[in-house]
Amino acid sequence: MSNKYTRYMDGISLSKEAEERIIKNAVKADDRYRKKRSSGFNRTLGFIIAAASFVLIVAGAFILRFPGKKLNEGGQSSNVMIGNPMVEYDSLEKMEKAVGFNVRKLTKLPFSVENERYAVYSGKMSEVTYEGKNGSLTMRASKKTDEDISGVYEEFTDIRKMEIAGMEVTLKGSEDGFVLASWDHDGLSECIYSEKAYSIQEWEVIIGGVS
Repeated sequence: MSNKYTRYMDGISLSKEAEERIIKNAVKADDRYRKKRSSGFNRTLGFIIAAASFVLIVAGAFILRFPGKKLNEGGQSSNVMIGNPMVEYDSLEKMEKAVGFNVRKLTKLPFSVENERYAVYSGKMSEVTYEGKNGSLTMRASKKTDEDISGVYEEFTDIRKMEIAGMEVTLKGSEDGFVLASWDHDGLSECIYSEKAYSIQEWEVIIGGVS
């Protein structure tokens, strides 16, 4: 970023409402970007930042994506961004402390887990991504809300509601299987996204292993 651009940005101030609107749009834009790359809300190392310029004053905000997250000594990502709503952590415990509630984990996955990633969005929503050679699952959780926390913005041809593990679960997918499951439990809204489509029976095992 040039010194000229930096000096210009220093002269711009935003209202609290404008900052919140930019952050909300950044999250949605990032989710759409990742969905285009067939990764659902599976995180890449890059993320969205809000870049304010003259156009922000007269027409809105530009959203840019920058790489380079680095964990500091506290286990928290220290990437330099403007209005970045996502913070990564190097352990489940640190993520739970940041989000303010206990995060349930997946214990019955249809593949061997080789890596787990932890993140918190805007201090309110947790995200744990389980990665393996044969698949990837991402689970999000937040305090109970009527909003869709999945970040998956597409139309599904097959949507079903059913009871799984004592919860009313909504499965979304197509004739090939289901890729998204969501439900409410114990004051939290939770959801799981899979890069691969699974059958109802396979989802029953996955969701039954949430603990």
